[in-house]
Amino acid sequence: MNDLRYALRYLTRQFGFTLIVALTLGLGIGLVTTQYSLVDGILLRPLPFADADRLLHLGRSSAGNGLNWQPLTPREFMALRDGQQSFEELAAFNFDFYNLSQSGAAPRRLTGRAVSSGFFPALRTQPALGHAFGPADEHKGQQLKVLLADVIWREEFGADPAVLGRQVKLNGEMATIVGVMPPGFRFPVGEDVWVNLRLPAGLDEAAADQQLLNVEVLGLLKPGISIAQAQAEGQTLLQNLPALAAAADTGREATQLLLQPFQSAYSDEGTVTLLGIMLAMTLIVLVLACINTANLLYVHASDRLRELAVRSALGADRARLVRQLLLESLLLAGLGAGIGLLIASVGVHLLQSEISARVSLSSWIAFDLNWRVLAFTSVIAVLSGLAAGLVPALRLAALDLNSALRADGRGSVGGERAWAARAVVIGQLGFACAAMILASLLALSAVRSSRGTLPFDPDTLLIGRVELQGLPYIEARQRSDFYQQLLNRIQQVPGVSAAAVSSRDLVNPGVYSQFEIAGSEADRPQDRPGAFLEVISRDYFQVIDRKAISGRLFSSEDGIDSAPVALVNQSLAERFWPGRSPIGERLRRDEDGAPWATVVGVVPDLHIEGIGNRAPAAGWYLLQDQTGWGWLDLLVRVQGNPEAMIAPVREAVAAIDPDQPIHTITTLRERTRIGLTGLQIIGSMAAIFAVAALILVAVGVYGVMSFAARRRTREVGLRMALGASPGSVTAMLVRRNLGRTMFGIGSGLILGYALALPLQPVLPAVTIFEPWLYLAVGAVLASAALLASWLPAWRASARDPLDSLRAE
Repeated sequence: MNDLRYALRYLTRQFGFTLIVALTLGLGIGLVTTQYSLVDGILLRPLPFADADRLLHLGRSSAGNGLNWQPLTPREFMALRDGQQSFEELAAFNFDFYNLSQSGAAPRRLTGRAVSSGFFPALRTQPALGHAFGPADEHKGQQLKVLLADVIWREEFGADPAVLGRQVKLNGEMATIVGVMPPGFRFPVGEDVWVNLRLPAGLDEAAADQQLLNVEVLGLLKPGISIAQAQAEGQTLLQNLPALAAAADTGREATQLLLQPFQSAYSDEGTVTLLGIMLAMTLIVLVLACINTANLLYVHASDRLRELAVRSALGADRARLVRQLLLESLLLAGLGAGIGLLIASVGVHLLQSEISARVSLSSWIAFDLNWRVLAFTSVIAVLSGLAAGLVPALRLAALDLNSALRADGRGSVGGERAWAARAVVIGQLGFACAAMILASLLALSAVRSSRGTLPFDPDTLLIGRVELQGLPYIEARQRSDFYQQLLNRIQQVPGVSAAAVSSRDLVNPGVYSQFEIAGSEADRPQDRPGAFLEVISRDYFQVIDRKAISGRLFSSEDGIDSAPVALVNQSLAERFWPGRSPIGERLRRDEDGAPWATVVGVVPDLHIEGIGNRAPAAGWYLLQDQTGWGWLDLLVRVQGNPEAMIAPVREAVAAIDPDQPIHTITTLRERTRIGLTGLQIIGSMAAIFAVAALILVAVGVYGVMSFAARRRTREVGLRMALGASPGSVTAMLVRRNLGRTMFGIGSGLILGYALALPLQPVLPAVTIFEPWLYLAVGAVLASAALLASWLPAWRASARDPLDSLRAE
């Protein structure tokens, strides 16, 4: 207790020193805490349900899938549900969009899930109003029923309790509202509605119905059953599944069942890699803060040699002196943790407001300073305090304090200090350089990706999404007719120079699918090649102002009843027809009944893989009139203010079908900003980490050089008294730090490259080796380090030689 009181009094007296050290540690701890809250919110936060630790996601294992799983067929789910003994509840669900229309209100597009009857019991959740779906509701042929999210109930129905039993139209089908979910329930990814998933009566019917969508599966394990046991049981059930419809399974590999915690299924490998790299960056910043703190503590303790020697002479043993110094460093770390939590509270608030408002996240994801984050901060603070205080304390404890007392501290630690100073400078520069390399790559990726749509004049291109769902758009010809009527109407609107529809919005990727090339058919479906597919109308290339490289574009001669045609991009042409023209070749989608389409032209690579993905990628184009897709983006090239054209576009859609909404209608520039929000937030955070690292390394080098210059005050005075100019003395002091600066930066460039290797597969628009970037980072660090070296050297050489000689 006496040591604690003494430490508190001492740190209070040294207020300036205490504040500098606390701010240094607080910056490092604050950034690490903010980043850890991001990791916690996305990867570690448990689902907000009872028995959440027993909730599992079931899917088909697939190493080629971004999330490492694929959905199961309804037949596989039914076999698992009917035969398993490991789960209390097993439920199927799939994602869909729903066009909601009701009398007296504008149509609205909602996100939702079709779920089987076990979905809500597995989550231990019931509607706040009304009731959930029962087993009878999931039979094929049952009426469509809908559960509303609380926010939709309030926005669309005015929180009217009498909403139960009301009929609304979802995707052209009448549906009955049976309940309202509790406030905040949007599971799993911000859903607006849930409808009853209507399944076939048996395995025979499920296997024969090729129109059924595949499903994800949610399971609640029974207590005492392990994931491995459930996995083995489920795999056995699927292996014994009778081949009732050979055509459905022909050529398919045996299903490998994959069971994993639900959160893991919604966190792809790229996200985990990015979060890990960013956490590593913040830890590097914290290491820099700890090195700076250790250096400051050692310099300060060196100035306390007389005090420590007096305490030793009065009976304090070395262990008590070490304990005293460690206690002071831990108190400083505690103060730094408090400052760090203030920094983190601001950072976490910005994360929550920015990411939640601009990115579609899983419903359980939130960013806050919960007990896990606070515990992590406490551990980090203690470790930082020990790391920063232990080395200086042990090094000072090893000194002969009696000699230090007799020498009055002059030069008593000078020789021992030399190698430590070199190590500090090299270590700081190396770590800072690595952090800045990682940060620069992330920031550069965000900047380059955001420029991906600039060639398409994004400020005059208006884009809105139209999704033809259900009735009356069951047939492909009906969908084609709708879009053709829509384009005819919009092209007549004053201020519209061109209009087209496409299956992508120039920001997101096309549909990645397998295909066949005539004359090169694969024996097995899984061996067929894959590429990105985009379905477009005839005027698409006129809207984006691009011409064919060879051959022709789609024309008025290509219609619903004419021979199917296709376009391929340059990457696909070079991949499959190297050195020759693909025009006249035939290819078709890997779907039953898909017709062969003849290639009529080659077009440039136009980021068909999406501007937030690695480029370029192979891709091809089909004509909407010959394909009849229902979910398309409307692209309208306008003259003048694009915002003024939004209302006429909505009116054109309503004139054809008043129940059909058009949503997220905005300019291509705004679409680009929204589509790259996640990458831009990561790039901004990385830039903050880089600036923090640069500041810390500059302060650290300045501190080392300032102390070194102060220890050499007598030498500087003698040199200047003997005729040396201030400039030559300054150059001498700076030159002695030049070698360690270059070595530290060189080692940091190598370390940065090594740490960036995991980013190569997931980082768009850049490669991990951009020579100019490495040179720029090295130059910036070298400039900062030399400036930090020059300033104390200049101050030392500017003193009067007599004052320098008297100083010691």
